[in-house]
Amino acid sequence: MGAILSTSSNLVLSAKKPVHQAFFVYIPNLAPKTVSSCNLRHDILMKISLLFLCAALPMAAMAQTIQNDSIKTKDLNEVVVEGQMQNIKPAVLTYIPGSNQKKSAQDAIDLLSQMGIPQLRVNPVSNAVLTLNGQPVSVYIDMQPATEEQMSALRPEDVKKVEYLVFPTDPRYQHNPYVVNFTLRSIDFGGYAKL
Repeated sequence: MGAILSTSSNLVLSAKKPVHQAFFVYIPNLAPKTVSSCNLRHDILMKISLLFLCAALPMAAMAQTIQNDSIKTKDLNEVVVEGQMQNIKPAVLTYIPGSNQKKSAQDAIDLLSQMGIPQLRVNPVSNAVLTLNGQPVSVYIDMQPATEEQMSALRPEDVKKVEYLVFPTDPRYQHNPYVVNFTLRSIDFGGYAKL
């Protein structure tokens, strides 16, 4: 194979595995070329190339100069931003109940429970509709405040859409912060009565 000669001393070391330390130089023997000696020479050339590359990278990094920013800056002691205390825009989320939800619901509260609107918590036992943080939600039918009797008399088949409004600006919602509005399909003639 070959021998490794240390530059720090004059000892000749033989090794089957390559020694990975700096300052060691490989001295090939003068035996005829074999496949393993060609591979070994190739490995040595690769290591020498890698050594020169590693030595050149720090020099290239030191050659770069730091360039100052051309924009002048000024330190501010205190910044005060003035404006309205709160700017709330009306948010309207519209949900359309599915036919299975309409068939399985008995009244307005049950329909809300079946729909599973993510912003609402519905308690069918107490007929309470609350936001996720526990605030009460006002229930309207066609933009008119709904009573308990009207909510229990509502036929889910007649509901076209359900809107969840946060801080609505329409005065018909009487400045309630959270509103659920049931929009019903219009009936041209006839109707129904629930006893």
